[in-house]
This record gives sequence, C-alpha cells and structure tokens, in this order.
Amino acid sequence: MLTTVPDPEQLERVFPEVNIVLWAARYLKTNHLSVFAGPAVSEMGKPLEEVFPVAPSGDCTGALESVVPLVDPRGRGLRFTGWAWDVKHRRSPSAIVVTTNGTITGMGAVGGWRPDIAATQAEASRSHPGYIAYVSEPSGISIVNLYAILRGTPSTACHFATK
Repeated sequence: MLTTVPDPEQLERVFPEVNIVLWAARYLKTNHLSVFAGPAVSEMGKPLEEVFPVAPSGDCTGALESVVPLVDPRGRGLRFTGWAWDVKHRRSPSAIVVTTNGTITGMGAVGGWRPDIAATQAEASRSHPGYIAYVSEPSGISIVNLYAILRGTPSTACHFATK
C-alpha cells in the first residue's frame, strides 16, 4: 500500500472486497493512519544511504525469482517475489527495500514459508525468508536494486538482487 501499487490478486487472498480495501487505504493515507503513519512513509523518495547504512553484500543472500508487471487504472508497478536471508544474524531480514537509481521507491514484507530454502539454509527451517515487494513502474532507463534490511542497531541495508 505504501508504494501506491494496487495488487488486486494479492489483496483478494486476504479480503475478497478489494474495492473496499483500496478505498480504506486512500482514507488511511490521506489521514496519515496505520502504515501511513510509520517511519516507512518518510523513507520513500530518499536516497538509500540517507536512511540506512549499507552492509557488505556478504552479510546477506537471496534471490529475485519473479517480476510481475501490475497494470491497473489506479496505478502501474511491479511485484517482486523471492527470498532473502540475513547471513550475519542467521535469520530472515526485517523487510525489503527497493531502490530505483539509488532512491527508495519500493518496499516489501518478509515472512513467506520457503521449505526449499530451509533445505539449504539450516537456520531457515525456523524462519520464513520468502518476500513480496512492490515498486511503482520505473520510467526510462533505471537500475532497480533490492536490499534486505538487517536487524541491528542501526538497521542496515544489504544488497542481494538487481532487476
């Protein structure tokens, strides 16, 4: 919802009345409520390094497995799915951040069960490293990177994929 990329297919899995959810999201955004009141709102549109220190790429691993274009009268964008793993702390990252030409333009949630990854990352058997992330459709020639947000003080961004 933060990326303003509507994904009716995914929303229907949780709530069949998609139009009501999208209407509610507009209301929440206008009134700075729910997810639109948190720190993620202020991160959108900023350079990655302004928000997160960048961790060495060896601190994480992961894969971008699918990119699905989303075309809807309410907005256009991309849905990314795959998995990410915090090698340094041996757990799933707290979130996914997507950048376009170095600027934060998308976000994603981690928490999908991936038994195939658990088979290769022993610690992942107790975790859920699958993610889904969204970004508004990039215009022109753009470099889109995905970062795992690693827990810690401060949280750090670890690059794991490029589209």
